[in-house]
Amino acid sequence: TGVQTCALPISVLGLLTDMPKAIDALQQLGMRHVLYGTPDAGYPIVGANLVKTLGIILGDDFTAEAKSEWIAIYDVMQKVMIEATHSDKAAAWWQRFYAKRGKELQGI
Repeated sequence: TGVQTCALPISVLGLLTDMPKAIDALQQLGMRHVLYGTPDAGYPIVGANLVKTLGIILGDDFTAEAKSEWIAIYDVMQKVMIEATHSDKAAAWWQRFYAKRGKELQGI
């Protein structure tokens, strides 16, 4: 939904005072998006929808400058997320993910 689309960038903005934490959060989020089947080409679509949703929500307060800044922020976010899905760290992350999920499923 539009609310979910806006929630992620706003959450990440709260981490900007701690860039290593923000980068780690985005990398983990990117690796989780593999589970959702998100192709690399899907990120720009989400970005366009984010900008459109912000424009609808904020109306005249969503200035050309604000729009440009959000596009720049999202561009960095998508780059970090996409790079994480193709990194060497992704395989180890997925091994931990499946090991944890396997233990949870055994308890069902």
